[in-house]
Amino acid sequence: MSISGAVDAIEVLRQHPDVVDAVLVDVEIHGRTASIAAVHVIDYCSPQLLREHVHDLLGGTGKAVDGVWVADVPDHPAPGGGALDLAAIRETLREHAEEVIFVAPRGDLEEQLAALWAEILTLSRVGATDDFMDLGGDSLSAARLLGALQERWAATIDVFELLEASTVRGLAHLLLEREAGAERG
Repeated sequence: MSISGAVDAIEVLRQHPDVVDAVLVDVEIHGRTASIAAVHVIDYCSPQLLREHVHDLLGGTGKAVDGVWVADVPDHPAPGGGALDLAAIRETLREHAEEVIFVAPRGDLEEQLAALWAEILTLSRVGATDDFMDLGGDSLSAARLLGALQERWAATIDVFELLEASTVRGLAHLLLEREAGAERG
C-alpha cells in the first residue's frame, strides 16, 4: 500500500489500528534536532514496527520522523489536563535516543545482517540498534536466522546468544569476536 503526496507521518501513525494518538516532538539529540513521534497505543506495539509502518507508507514523501517512541501516557500527563507533557517526553527521549531513532547499519557486516533480518522478519529495513524481539522476532524466525548465520558465515550461535546480542550491531560484534577468537585459537 502506498500513500502519495505530502502526507504527514503523524497522520499515518494516527491511522494505525493500535494507535490512540500521536504527537510530533522535536528533541535535541547528539547535537542535532530530531523529530520524534510520541505515540499512545491501545496495546503494546513496538516503536520499530510503527517507524517501519511510517517508512513503508510514506517512503520519501511527506514529513518523515527520525524515530517513534511509545509514550506511557499515565507517566507523562500534561499539566492542565492535556494528553501529554511534551517537556517530560523530551527529557525521556534524550535518555533513550538509541532506542528511538533509526540507526543505519555501519560497514558490510552490519549491512548484511540488517538485510538478513529484514528478509526473515519481512520488513523493508532494519536499523543497527533495533531489537530482534521488538521487530516481531519469535522462535521460528530465530531458528531461520540462526540457520542462515550458520550457512552464510559458518557461525554457530545459539538462541540465548542471539537474544543477548539482541540487535544487528550486537550480533555483528559477537560474530567479529568469534572470528577473532578462532584466528587466535
